[in-house]
Amino acid sequence: MKVQSSPVSLDYKAGLAALAALFILLCDTWALAGIFNDQVALFRYMNYFGYYMPISAFILALVAALLVRGLVIRMLLIVLVLPALIVPYALASFSFSGGVWELSRLEGGTEISVISFSKMSRNEDYARIAQLLDCSKNDIILMQEAMDFDALLEQAPQVAESCNYSFTGGEYKSLVLLTKFPILSTVAHRTHNTFTIDVTGVPVTLMTARVDKSLKSEGVELQSGQIAEIIAELPDNAPVVVAGDFNSTPHNATIYRMKEAMAYAAPEGLMFSTFTFPAEGRWYASLGALIRIDHIFYRGLSLHSSRVLDDSYGSDHFPVRAVFTVPDTLEGSDE
Repeated sequence: MKVQSSPVSLDYKAGLAALAALFILLCDTWALAGIFNDQVALFRYMNYFGYYMPISAFILALVAALLVRGLVIRMLLIVLVLPALIVPYALASFSFSGGVWELSRLEGGTEISVISFSKMSRNEDYARIAQLLDCSKNDIILMQEAMDFDALLEQAPQVAESCNYSFTGGEYKSLVLLTKFPILSTVAHRTHNTFTIDVTGVPVTLMTARVDKSLKSEGVELQSGQIAEIIAELPDNAPVVVAGDFNSTPHNATIYRMKEAMAYAAPEGLMFSTFTFPAEGRWYASLGALIRIDHIFYRGLSLHSSRVLDDSYGSDHFPVRAVFTVPDTLEGSDE
């Protein structure tokens, strides 16, 4: 007698749903224990692309819900995805302890505009860049990756006509201050420059940096040391702005440490409108900016507005512009 064996039916839908649930669990683990933890390589990469982790978890939860049957299982998927959806965005927008350094709205004082612009070392669109470097329109410009600043001034001499400037060149990080205010001092450090300017009689400290990349483990240690140097130098009793290319997103440890030490000028707008990289200087920028790695922090000032500009002036970064009020005297500080 011939015995016919029945084929084993594999439930591919259940298998895919299980894989989706495992990825959601990974996102939950990251949301609850991995954000700001750059020591673990997997978390470091997830932090760098942190705004996309909740979106990915949400999409996979929807797919899994369509693949499985039963109301109870679908409700469990909804509960499972909630930490990955809520916690990352909440933590990225939280001010942490640095918010105590922000002044409330001031009746008097001097309004100043500050721009952080990573020029991109290969960007030689000098005529277009000069439109941004105009101190009759923008009071303070902190620029990074400007090792060819002398060539820029030669091609666009109007920049020097409208701005006082201080430039430290010769390195990839080449840092520049341009401002309509008098420059009192400049100090060049290994990873950042510190400037003091006179804003209607009040000394204001400006710091700009191009922090090293941190996706590799050695980069994490470099970033940690660079941020420690910047924080250690912050004045306690004077207005200060720190701006630049931090090569870190709001979920990375670097930005967490800065937000502990200073108030954060978070750009206004929906998620993608606040991103700064990549811009037109990169061939893969056709989809628009994908992450935010350019940031402005401050102490002893009142913030009016902050936004990412929609023109990159030939760079691979979009500039960030913030407007503050400087108190008439240093006694106006909340410190």
